[in-house]
Amino acid sequence: MNSSLNQKLSIGLLTLRVTIALVFVMWGLDKILVPEHAVKVFAGFYGLNISIGMSIFMGIAR
Repeated sequence: MNSSLNQKLSIGLLTLRVTIALVFVMWGLDKILVPEHAVKVFAGFYGLNISIGMSIFMGIAR
């Protein structure tokens, strides 16, 4: 590949990695700061009844 294509690919991959990391950070903060929301998400989407403490633990672990 030529250097121009390599540079564009590198920038695109870096942008993708940074934005995915931002989503994971926000997702983890949501579990810590608003654990009630995470409890509702787990109950609605996954059919799991988790406690608020478990939500906070998962947010810290993330």
